[in-house]
Amino acid sequence: MNAWFTKRVVPGTIQRKTKTDGSGRFEIGDQGDGRNYLLVANRGLDRAVTRSWTGGRGRPDNDDQVTAVMFTDRAIYRPGQTVHFKGIWTRTNRISAKYEMIANKETTVVLRDPNGKEAGKLELKSNERGSFSGTFTAPEGAVLGMCRLEVEGGGRAMVRVEEYKRPKFFAEVNAPKEPAALGKEVVVKVRGESYTGAPVDGAKVAWRVTRMTRLPLWMRWCWWAPPLRGDSEEIAHGVAETAADGSVMIRFMAKPDLSVGEDVEPVFDFLVTADLTDGTGETRSATRTVSVAYTALKAELAADEWLEAGKESELRVSTMSHDNEGRPAKGVLKIHRLKEPAKCPRPDGGGYWRGRGEEDPGAPATDSDKWEPGELVAELPVETDDKGKAALKRMLEAGAYRLIFETKDANGKAVKAIRGIQVLAPDAADFPTMLPFFTSSPAWSVEPGKEAVFLWGSGHEKARACIEWRINGELIKREWSAEGRTQQVFRMPVEEKHRGGISVVVWQVTMNRLHQFQRVLEVPWTNKQLKLRWEHLVSKLEPGAKETWTAVIEGAGGEAAAAEMVATLYDASLDAFAPHAFQSLAGLLRQEYEYQRPWQFSSGLRGFDRRVAFDHMAGFYLQEPFRRFIDELMIFDGGMRLAEGRGGGFHTRFSRRSAGDAGLDADAAPMAAAAPMEKGAANRMEAEALGDVPRGQGGGAAPVDVSQVATRANLQETAFFFPDLTSGEDGTVRMTFTMPEALTKWRFLGMSHDKELRSGLLEGETVTAKDLMVQPNPPRFLREGDALWFTVK
Repeated sequence: MNAWFTKRVVPGTIQRKTKTDGSGRFEIGDQGDGRNYLLVANRGLDRAVTRSWTGGRGRPDNDDQVTAVMFTDRAIYRPGQTVHFKGIWTRTNRISAKYEMIANKETTVVLRDPNGKEAGKLELKSNERGSFSGTFTAPEGAVLGMCRLEVEGGGRAMVRVEEYKRPKFFAEVNAPKEPAALGKEVVVKVRGESYTGAPVDGAKVAWRVTRMTRLPLWMRWCWWAPPLRGDSEEIAHGVAETAADGSVMIRFMAKPDLSVGEDVEPVFDFLVTADLTDGTGETRSATRTVSVAYTALKAELAADEWLEAGKESELRVSTMSHDNEGRPAKGVLKIHRLKEPAKCPRPDGGGYWRGRGEEDPGAPATDSDKWEPGELVAELPVETDDKGKAALKRMLEAGAYRLIFETKDANGKAVKAIRGIQVLAPDAADFPTMLPFFTSSPAWSVEPGKEAVFLWGSGHEKARACIEWRINGELIKREWSAEGRTQQVFRMPVEEKHRGGISVVVWQVTMNRLHQFQRVLEVPWTNKQLKLRWEHLVSKLEPGAKETWTAVIEGAGGEAAAAEMVATLYDASLDAFAPHAFQSLAGLLRQEYEYQRPWQFSSGLRGFDRRVAFDHMAGFYLQEPFRRFIDELMIFDGGMRLAEGRGGGFHTRFSRRSAGDAGLDADAAPMAAAAPMEKGAANRMEAEALGDVPRGQGGGAAPVDVSQVATRANLQETAFFFPDLTSGEDGTVRMTFTMPEALTKWRFLGMSHDKELRSGLLEGETVTAKDLMVQPNPPRFLREGDALWFTVK
């Protein structure tokens, strides 16, 4: 066995030699820095040649990984506001399955502004549960954008510092109540609602509808398919005003794109965009896509992967609109046995017959979806419910079947769904269907103490398979199918040490074709889960109210758990700028992943293609464009899309749209955003300016005594941040707090953990509001000496 690997840095190749063992296997461990390879196998005068690249991920390190998991009270702050944070020191080793907290660890936390300049520093020490906490002041007088909380020794959190105006309301576009149909009017509701739950009435709504055309998924990969139209076309727009309930109805005609024929089954996506502007000039936007096709309905079929002969198989039917809203329907489900080829077909050499990626039309298909339906086994009536769901049960013999569901939409047009299924007889020695290669399992998630079951089968007269069970790339078990069988069930006892998952790898070589399969059998970390539930939560509170909430922390078995909890309650409207979330500690636990090349993630085949030449630079031609755009790619991969950078730091640029939009860059809002002045108010202001009427008094009215009026003072956007709550013996955690006086919706996030690195999450919501609220609409901008006149709602 000879192999040549291309060098990654300089042109050239590295040659390695090896021999196969008694089972025909070989391994080449030392590949230098090679990536692309040419492999030549010789036995006497026989020779096989293939070429590819050494993709995949390496094994995880066996060293202990020390890191601090960070939490903040919210994701965005104004300059000068307080940033609350908590960190948890952890030590993990995914090879030896060691997971623990680090108690009493000296810790240094640094706050850096968007330019990387130090804006604060704290010296802390973790407690007996590995946690530490503190506060920083958001940088003032510095460039705005993303700031970093860095923990020396590992760990960080990102927060945004921006000048913003807190949103007062949100907008949404509801799905149409009636199914949308081409050539007919579509009606959708646009609604504005304040974060206290009050409707936003009298708001101006500017809306538009654009249309895009897409082909069904099965046709997008056909070389003969017509090109997909990527451009959008505006088909309707208008201006409206919300009613007393804060809503307005938008109507438009669902016009099809006549340049795309009905025979290719196009789907037309109508994007409804609505911008709501209230009386103060604040603007909120919302979108919804309404998908329409020549049929007003679509259907889908589903079934379990593992269906056994002699047992009832559950077949599921779904009917819905093209934007996935469930719709009831009546139809018929037909079950056909498939017409199989007389002999198990041999796959072509990689699908390159005639050099155009086609299979030989004279050869039988290796894909059962291309076989013709045969005997009608059953014809069952189906009626889906209001959610568009129905389930039927039927006992079937082993073999390949095709399910065909037929119904009609409201316009009488035929709608069809097709799905192939394979029914198994696990105890049989021969696979019943003429498929070259088949794999299945009754469950791809197994708890320790139970048994993993995996079935392999082949329609060839003679076939053998090698099954490998691997963890972290290391082989833990290898077995071959018994000689003389073309179907076999393999079993693997699952133990505690397998938590995180096991890779199942299958190899089969028949008729000079290599079939491969790989999938992760999940062994979940249920022993590292904490369950959190509310015992007492009030969903509506008075501003400034004192309250106590209680939550319960339990282990996986429902037993009370002694744990620490970090909890925050912050203004939910800030999620419009920067959504916030807590993470559990599950990401620190070992998770098995596929170690083979990407094409081995599912059942497939590879032909041993003959090669007459080998270019040592093959595969490198793609690297040059990546080098040119490496900075952009790294930023995108990191989950941040940066519009512009200032001063070398990371920033997100917010587009300026209209006065008050998103509350950002409010200095750009025009003076016209102030509430319009009535004629009487203008006359009164003129009289005040001339001294005819005392300022602040309307036509000689008596002055108002405001000495008994309580002014709202606590308008903080974080109600509380408790970094180290602890549960009692009964697992109960109590949170006592005083609500700020802002009128808005509040979002609760909580994460609990213990010394064994068990963790769990909890969320909740509440609203601060009064039964009768008064909302003044003052001007957005004032000059010294201006007299004020504004309306109140």
